[in-house]
Amino acid sequence: MYFIKVLVVIICVNSRLTIGSLTMYVTAVDNLKNAVSNILSLLSMAYENCLYMQSIFHLLEIPEEYQDGKREFPSPFERIEFRQVSFRYPGTHHYVLKNINVVLEAEHSYALVGLNGSGKTTFIKLLLNLYKPTEGEIFVDGINISEYNRSSLFQNVSAVFQDFIQYPFDIKTNIGLGYLEELNNLDKIIEAAKNSGADEFIAQLPEKYETRLKKEWSGSVDLSLGQWQKLAITRALMKPSAILILDEPTASLDAISEHEIFMQFQQMKFSRLCIMVTHRFVNTREVNNIIVLQSGEIRELGTHAELIQQKGVYASLYRMQADSYEKEAAEEFHEKVTM
Repeated sequence: MYFIKVLVVIICVNSRLTIGSLTMYVTAVDNLKNAVSNILSLLSMAYENCLYMQSIFHLLEIPEEYQDGKREFPSPFERIEFRQVSFRYPGTHHYVLKNINVVLEAEHSYALVGLNGSGKTTFIKLLLNLYKPTEGEIFVDGINISEYNRSSLFQNVSAVFQDFIQYPFDIKTNIGLGYLEELNNLDKIIEAAKNSGADEFIAQLPEKYETRLKKEWSGSVDLSLGQWQKLAITRALMKPSAILILDEPTASLDAISEHEIFMQFQQMKFSRLCIMVTHRFVNTREVNNIIVLQSGEIRELGTHAELIQQKGVYASLYRMQADSYEKEAAEEFHEKVTM
């Protein structure tokens, strides 16, 4: 473009054209450049949208898996067992999980810990039958999980993930969506809020459980991220499910609220299987067993005291985090003293 503009200037000088003519030609060159750029951008966007359409058509072509005639998921159940389970994503040779052998007992709580990429999320998706193992099998009370009706399995699972949804409804509807059959049961909603500790901040809102959330509504209130996370946990507690999965459930909570949630987590285990995915080791001592994943394998399994005594991966990560907390506390204390 610079070359063309220089060429236009030279032609205008040699032809003794006016400044107005020079400006007109330079502007015309710029307009041509913008037009070509827009055309190429539209072509690129059209090509990208065609790729998305191919994915949609590929999804629609997948045959429907009929669940008629399959077993209903047992509720309550006794145990879920992973036997030599390995998993790799289609088209890859790298195993995300390798030779997983573990038994998850009902009415027990488990913490799933490990560095990013260790396979924690894939483990949960296999447990929920969202993925099928590449190798090995998963059994529920001695029966392969694939033989159970998937809908009945989902009805017995409650989960809170990091990317939970913030519904622009009132608080009671936000909570009630966790169990549609009790959507309008205010007593059940209040009970779930008390179990999660969300009732404390709800009581301070202008219209309590009738308070509308998000700025889409006039007179509404927008909660902090920690309060939204408490609502998401409350929503999961609405349903009387046999399995409760919490994926980083306290990532946005303060230390006091985090401790309260973990104390409630201890009570939850007496009525369901609780699995918590976490990077914080402060409260992992509250669970029955800790599963340590590293590079797709279970490296350690046991209670907090047992793993600390082993002085392995968990003990190393725990001490690193504990040292970090102590350093932060010391810095805060030093700041207060110096002030």
